[in-house]
Amino acid sequence: MKPLVHANRLKPYKDPRDYRPQADNHSDLRADDKTDDEDESDTPVYSKVAPDQSVQQSQKSDTSINKQRDNNYSDKKADKTPDGTKNRNRNKSIDGNKNSNSNQSTKNTWYEVTKLLKSKLISGKRHYLVQWADGSTPTWEPNDMARVIGVMLLRLLVYFSVLILANGDEYRLKYGIIFQQQKDVDFATDMWTNTFEIELHLNPNVNLPKQMCAQRKNPSCILMNQMLTQVTYMKSNVKHHIIQTLDLLTKIIPTLPTNSSRFRKAILPFVGDIASDLFGVSTESDLRRVVNHVNKIGKETNTVLKALAQYAGDFDSFVTHYNARVANIMMGLIVNKYQILVLQQEMTNISSAFQRVFANYTKIMTLEGEEIRGMENYINDVRVGLTNLAEGKLSPFILPPESLSSTIDKIQTMLQTKFKGYKLLSTDPSYYYRYGKFLVYRNSTTIYISLKFPVTTLNKQFHVWKVLSFMVPINETSNHASILKDIPDYLLVTKDNKFYTKLSKFTIQQCERTTNIRHCNAKPTFHNIDEETSECIIDIFLNNKEGIKENCNFRFLENNIHPHILQIAPNKILVYKIYNFTLDCNAGSYVRPGCDFCIVSIPCHCAIITSTTHFPAHVYDCETNSTETTKLHLVNLALLQEFFNSTKLIDILGNTTFDDPVSVNFPNFEIYKHKFQHIIATDKKEDMSLKKMAKRAKERSKIYTHLADSLIDGEVDFPESWLTKRDILSLSAIVIASLNAIATIYLIYKFKIIAAAISVYSPVKADSFNYEFPTTQDTLNNEWTKVLNDNIKWDHIIFVLTFFCLVGICFIILYIINKRSFHTTICLEITNGEKCFLLNILNLPLCPSFFDFKIPAEVSDVFISGLLRPIVHLKCSEFTIINKYTDQYLQIQPYIRVSPLRAYLLRRIIKKPFCAYIMVVHHNIKYPVGTKETKTKNPKPIAEGSNYKERNKTIAKPPNYSIYPNIS
Repeated sequence: MKPLVHANRLKPYKDPRDYRPQADNHSDLRADDKTDDEDESDTPVYSKVAPDQSVQQSQKSDTSINKQRDNNYSDKKADKTPDGTKNRNRNKSIDGNKNSNSNQSTKNTWYEVTKLLKSKLISGKRHYLVQWADGSTPTWEPNDMARVIGVMLLRLLVYFSVLILANGDEYRLKYGIIFQQQKDVDFATDMWTNTFEIELHLNPNVNLPKQMCAQRKNPSCILMNQMLTQVTYMKSNVKHHIIQTLDLLTKIIPTLPTNSSRFRKAILPFVGDIASDLFGVSTESDLRRVVNHVNKIGKETNTVLKALAQYAGDFDSFVTHYNARVANIMMGLIVNKYQILVLQQEMTNISSAFQRVFANYTKIMTLEGEEIRGMENYINDVRVGLTNLAEGKLSPFILPPESLSSTIDKIQTMLQTKFKGYKLLSTDPSYYYRYGKFLVYRNSTTIYISLKFPVTTLNKQFHVWKVLSFMVPINETSNHASILKDIPDYLLVTKDNKFYTKLSKFTIQQCERTTNIRHCNAKPTFHNIDEETSECIIDIFLNNKEGIKENCNFRFLENNIHPHILQIAPNKILVYKIYNFTLDCNAGSYVRPGCDFCIVSIPCHCAIITSTTHFPAHVYDCETNSTETTKLHLVNLALLQEFFNSTKLIDILGNTTFDDPVSVNFPNFEIYKHKFQHIIATDKKEDMSLKKMAKRAKERSKIYTHLADSLIDGEVDFPESWLTKRDILSLSAIVIASLNAIATIYLIYKFKIIAAAISVYSPVKADSFNYEFPTTQDTLNNEWTKVLNDNIKWDHIIFVLTFFCLVGICFIILYIINKRSFHTTICLEITNGEKCFLLNILNLPLCPSFFDFKIPAEVSDVFISGLLRPIVHLKCSEFTIINKYTDQYLQIQPYIRVSPLRAYLLRRIIKKPFCAYIMVVHHNIKYPVGTKETKTKNPKPIAEGSNYKERNKTIAKPPNYSIYPNIS
């Protein structure tokens, strides 16, 4: 898409209110204004404007630019001279040179511009950051040409790149997209149903002729009977064909549903009229119409019978007259031989009469044969038509093209007169015979066909583009590539390039394909094409690079490029990582250099052979017999936009190619690899976002394909609240040591009692009266030492220690099993800000997703009763858990038994204001049940001497942590 203002279209601009000395080269630039105007008139944007109008338009645009330039740029620069000093005599110089200013304002004077830096929309208008040639500070200048030229100029500029390529495929190879042009499409928004009533003339009651000549030995009678026999045979065949056709009609065409109550007759005429309105019975007028119809059929039958009787009478009279004459002749011969001459004369008359009779016989046989053949042809056409109807196709043998064309004309006329804006999708009768949708019923031998005529309100047809996506290499040194996924199968754009829509392959396949266009009965949603369009595929189609960078999500594919060839046109191929190939032509074989990623044109009648692929020759129109190939090199424009600004890529579009390879240097993509990738059996390759890959590459950071990679590499650490393996082992050792210490103290206490009992029951010795001097040794200690030495051995000590170790190990195993058992538990968590207490209420047999929790709105109070067997009482509303699949429910009791130690810990917590809320523990993870927020009330002041439990009463408030899923 061309920019609105191109660099080579800019002209030096002179502000009429700026009186700085101008350079000498400005006169040369002004002399080129006429040439530039002529060049602008040759651009496609102004090709449809008359010469005089284009001149006026360019003058208006120059004036508008000068005015806007006066209001912005000159206000900032007029107070300074070229050397930077303030212009103190500014007002005087303006007054003194008033006439010269008026003369200069009538001319197209320009400031010299180096380039346009940026563009943006400010308050709905396009502004450009202009770099002035005099080195002044760049300023934002508005584009007021849109006010004069109008919105149509902007649309023409936006769609210019599309209009020049409207007759062929659109290539956006730098983005890996090809738009293949297909047949145009139009859409039917409504259906017009018209019912045709077609009478099939299939009457099985065929009147067969009878042999009316009694004198069978008479030659004339024999001839007549033979003729009647042949006619009877042919009509019998016709009757048999009619019966078969009626049977076919009955089998394949459904019967029109009718109301049987219409055949009931009313008692009296006026009663019948009332009953006809109320119950639908037949009236006298209905019966009269039936009688008249029957009488009419009877009259036509009598007329036919009279005609047949007249034919039979004529044949009978002729035969009788002929016999009489023959008898008279014979009698005359016997009576008078002299009447031979008269007999000869009579024989001559008989011969002429016989010829007339034979001519009549021949005429009758011809008429009967034509009638029978016509009837047989009609029956065959009806059979073919019925077969087509059964196959879902409208048949011209049933519905003649003349009737269909007349109906189409009438519908089109009615739509134009009564329904403005509507028109038939197609006025070609062949379209309805091939793709028409209809319903067919029968009533006796009458067929009713309800044909649907597609009607549309769209006056525009859509250009159809099949969207193809392929990989684009990152650079020449790697096998990585980028690709655009999640693209539509087909893109539809109106011929005036104002609307677009996207269709799937299935929807396009449902359309009826005619010679030049597809007719679709779908109702897609159409979107406007303007500056606010944020659709990736439209931005690529229009070469809108800023929109592509913002709206397109290109994916990064790791190590997906391998040497192969992709055909993009009859004589062009796309080459990947092939550095030489053999060109096999009729004149011989030639070796040609390849490329990393380029377009290669194939000479006529030449095949391409590589080490891995063989591309056969194609037959197409050849302009020359040259065997030379041309190469056009490409770059990954989507990746270039992530590393370079739009100013550097201003001249590169999606369909731009290069004669020579382009040198592009990117930062390396450091994708993290670990040794586990050689062990893991999965081979699924996931794509990554190209934008994020480029961002990480610019930051010189590692790129992780999975979250586990960042954990393995140490980039992401677990929260500090989680216990490490070392912490768990330390805590386990401390707990085991504490339990062993407690058990040891308890056992020592028990051994003290046993030792005392042993000392009591020890044998009494005889008194000894030997005097011994008292010693300083403690007698009690000696007694204990003696008891221990006499009763406890080392094997006993080893056994006790081993027993304690086994008991401790059992406790540890039970603790680990309990920790690894993922039960679902309903708990009550009580906290006062300093300490937290978790109280188990109920264990659930299934996961939380199998239950509906009807939790109480609040837990208003928690208190403890009992000393030896404490009970925790919950003061709350009803708490019910319902199984979703069995509809069974569990009623939670408002009291819980706890141990004295836990009761003591809980009493210490509830001495202060606390919060209590219900949680579900599943897989050792806590989930708060319910998200209803209630305000925690401060404890009310209680009079002295009141109950302590009321003083610490609080209201539960379930927390709303975003890291927990909502279960209720």
